[in-house]
Amino acid sequence: MRNNKIFQYVLILLIFLMLGLFTLNILIRFQNKRDSNRVILKQEYIRQLELNLNDDFKPIKNIELYSGNDTSEIYELYNLIQEPCIVYRFSGKMCNECIEFGLQKLIEYIPDFVSNDRILIICDDTNPRIKNSYFGKKLFSFSGSKFNLSIEHYGLPYLFIIDNDKKCKHLFIPDKTFPELTDSYLKIIEKKYFIGHSHLDSNDL
Repeated sequence: MRNNKIFQYVLILLIFLMLGLFTLNILIRFQNKRDSNRVILKQEYIRQLELNLNDDFKPIKNIELYSGNDTSEIYELYNLIQEPCIVYRFSGKMCNECIEFGLQKLIEYIPDFVSNDRILIICDDTNPRIKNSYFGKKLFSFSGSKFNLSIEHYGLPYLFIIDNDKKCKHLFIPDKTFPELTDSYLKIIEKKYFIGHSHLDSNDL
């Protein structure tokens, strides 16, 4: 009888020891995963910062564009930016969810998205069916050359401000993985360029 009790105590101790080791293993794995995620996030932040800074304040060429599917009327970019404009640039070859994330955020933060001619959405390789009305707004397409920015080689949707200085300003890559970053960016852009600011010129920037 006494041997049975001793065996039961030892068995219980072994069970608790195994549970403790199992829990410790889970905690170690969780910590390792969290540390790994931090490294990945840090690397991503650094990469995006480098992309942003590479093109910030880079002069933008006066490219030619057409609206919707009407290639008969060509617009020069410089003629479309009498006031500071926010440009959203993407390609139909990019991730659809990434493209729509950026558009949805613009709709959320910029007043009168559909009618506001200070929002230029410029694309290429896009389905003709959506060019005339994508989220209620006509898209511009390149008639010839594209933007002379290094970020063009990375296949990522991006945003930037262009004004009478004809330079790329505040370039930003919206990332659906970190929506709070895009929220912060657009809150600043909205306040600085769209709320209570009309007929701005480069001296106001």
